[in-house]
Amino acid sequence: MKKALSLLIALVLCLGLFACDNTPKQSASPSATPSASSPATTPSASAPSTAPSAKPQGYIDDDVDHSARKTYKIAFLTSDFTMLHQGWFKGLKAFENRLNVEVTNMSAASNQETFIANIELAITQGYDGILIAGMFEIAERATEMLYESGIPWICFINIFTDKDKQTVAPTVVLDQLDAGSKAMQWLIDNYKSFMGDIDTKKLGAIATGFVVSADHSMRAEGARNAFEKAFPGQPFFLNDTAAAGYTGPDVVSSQAAYELVGATVSAHPEIEYWFITGTAEFYGPGSARAVEALGMTTKNALVCVVGSGPNIADWESMTPDTPSCNVACLLISDLLYAAPALSGIIAMIDGRATYDTMWVNETPKNYRFGNKFGVWECPTQIITRENYAGILAEVEAIALS
Repeated sequence: MKKALSLLIALVLCLGLFACDNTPKQSASPSATPSASSPATTPSASAPSTAPSAKPQGYIDDDVDHSARKTYKIAFLTSDFTMLHQGWFKGLKAFENRLNVEVTNMSAASNQETFIANIELAITQGYDGILIAGMFEIAERATEMLYESGIPWICFINIFTDKDKQTVAPTVVLDQLDAGSKAMQWLIDNYKSFMGDIDTKKLGAIATGFVVSADHSMRAEGARNAFEKAFPGQPFFLNDTAAAGYTGPDVVSSQAAYELVGATVSAHPEIEYWFITGTAEFYGPGSARAVEALGMTTKNALVCVVGSGPNIADWESMTPDTPSCNVACLLISDLLYAAPALSGIIAMIDGRATYDTMWVNETPKNYRFGNKFGVWECPTQIITRENYAGILAEVEAIALS
């Protein structure tokens, strides 16, 4: 299995060589500036005037001498600075020396006006490139400001879309439907090794998510699709944290999952077995603690969510014989997020790629938000409490070697 994972990740990294078309001497500025009334009217999606070179550029192992230029200052604008954001930042910082960049985080502390102020700060302080993570609620306003600044920028993790659900800039993100499906599918494929041959007519599933977000909504949809395909007619419950009244960082918190999962399970004593997933990593420990507090074990409740950080921390807090329903999660490597984001923004700053050409060959043909701009989808892998340490070590060795 480890060998197979190594080959998968190595293949992904090699394919990353094609992340950007080589279009020298083109400006990284958009070919059309958005108007105030239509801020997502961004660069034309027409083919580049210069055909891509046979020698690809724009990824970690390209033929660019990054040490031959000045150190680029990259602003990493985040909605908050939780464990999740800290992990992304750490992933970006890991590539600073190799790519000759200096990455600075600017957190908005869950405040929309602070996020806008941070965009203004990055512009006035002369940053060479900007990575945007979060605050999709103000995507229209942020998009207009970023394009007017003339500073190359990329959406990192979260999608910014216009009123027609089209991407408004190159984006590093997950296949969100696939991510949600993978987490649930793992439970479907592996439950018998924990529960045995159960009566699936007594089975239910829960997905906890911040579904106002397009990303989280798709993950929940993927989970629902996988469960209903495997067990048609069985109950599926969606816990929408925002609709339940959680705000700010609480919408993706362990506490929200603890309270909502506990309430759902308690309200349905007729359901004896539970598959529990969530659209963010923080939902893992909270969901597990909720069912464990109700006396459940892996004989009747299993948790596998999208995202890994807090779940790994949860596993590391346990001794090998500590029982837990938190059995697996979907690994989203901070390093595999960071590598294309930084390499892509550098290529745009250099003028080797434009908004029109960035990742156009990498965008999946079935990408839900269209292909006005290139989309780099990061690979994912289910990890378990038993195998996570070895897989993490392998990813780090491959990505940073």
